[in-house]
Amino acid sequence: MEKDMNQYVLSLLENDPQMIRKIELMRYELRFAKAVTPQEMIEVMTYAKKGTQVAAEMPRDVPGIALSYRDITERLNQEIISEALETYMSLLREQDRLLHYVDLLSAREREIITAYYFDQRSWSEISKSLGISPRTAYAIRSQAIDELATMYSYANQIFAVE
Repeated sequence: MEKDMNQYVLSLLENDPQMIRKIELMRYELRFAKAVTPQEMIEVMTYAKKGTQVAAEMPRDVPGIALSYRDITERLNQEIISEALETYMSLLREQDRLLHYVDLLSAREREIITAYYFDQRSWSEISKSLGISPRTAYAIRSQAIDELATMYSYANQIFAVE
């Protein structure tokens, strides 16, 4: 279990640049989300086959058709946005959780984790800037990973987070 949590923490740290990229991608897509266009909705309503659920739900009078068109368009657009927003919020929560837990580490552990994973500096750069050997920096990093894994395990037990 502990080894699995360490692997999970390592994967979060190693994939942080990709997570940031996905968050920015989702932020853009949500901002400029492509909605179902009026033309697409008219085509769906026009070419719905008789006997299908869509055709059975279609009213036959003009006011009913207009209201149905508007309601269906709004529902489809809301579903599209809702799914994308759920993905976006999940990514944000996961990144925020990781950054918060890293902030709870000791100053030295936080500095090494930040430099290696977030700033993507080499071990020699990190050890030189901190005045320690690369082996010591790597040992502090391992200790920080263990600390993060303990934090994740503890929170998962308390709040039954999956």
